[in-house]
Amino acid sequence: MLGGLGLAGIVLTTMKGRQLSMQTSALQGQTIMSPLVQDRVGKTLGWFGYGLGATASIVYAIRNSMRLAGVSPWLILPASMAFALGTYMTDYETNFPMKVMMYTGMCGVMAVNMLPLIQMSAISVITDAALATAVSMSGFAAIAYNAPSEQFLYWGGAIGLLSGGMLAVSLLGMFTGSRNLFNIWLYGGLALSGIYTMYDTQKIIHNAKHQQRFDPINNAFEIYMDAINFFIRFLIIFNNSQKKK
Repeated sequence: MLGGLGLAGIVLTTMKGRQLSMQTSALQGQTIMSPLVQDRVGKTLGWFGYGLGATASIVYAIRNSMRLAGVSPWLILPASMAFALGTYMTDYETNFPMKVMMYTGMCGVMAVNMLPLIQMSAISVITDAALATAVSMSGFAAIAYNAPSEQFLYWGGAIGLLSGGMLAVSLLGMFTGSRNLFNIWLYGGLALSGIYTMYDTQKIIHNAKHQQRFDPINNAFEIYMDAINFFIRFLIIFNNSQKKK
């Protein structure tokens, strides 16, 4: 599953870079304070909140299921890729119900993916991980929002390489069982999630200002995955700290 997330990061970063390179300024004179841009960013944040709420609700509903906790990663990986691609490829304006179904399905897959970690974690640890995720996301998003230029949008190539590195580390760790490689994935991935958050925040604003057809679910999906990656890693870190006490 760790390798799959790394592969997904490469694919999504490539897709996002291609979209930006093909993009034209169809909307002229729009700023972050323009009503249209504010409306688009607001809808994106709304769908971001929907994704987190749906994931939390599904986790709560299945929290005691041992059968779902034992689902093979080899089933979770293709399901997550299918729902992710389905979310991106389904048109927001012409096929809205299917778009929402795909996005909700992805939230469900992420809930099943996190279930074993949730079941082995105390409520206090889960709460701390959620708070740490909220603080981290807010901090990195604020940095990107207040940056004097769209400098983080030029980091797409570097982010793709880092995602490839995380993929290689996760695969090596899977076959070798190395604790050091796991720590690189854990803490390196935490830093990478922060970089992704800054990149995706500026990309949302850029798209809201320039795209003729704006898809708030696709844009929300990107920061949703940043939050999920933060939360999983914080949950692992706090669980390890709890065991050492």
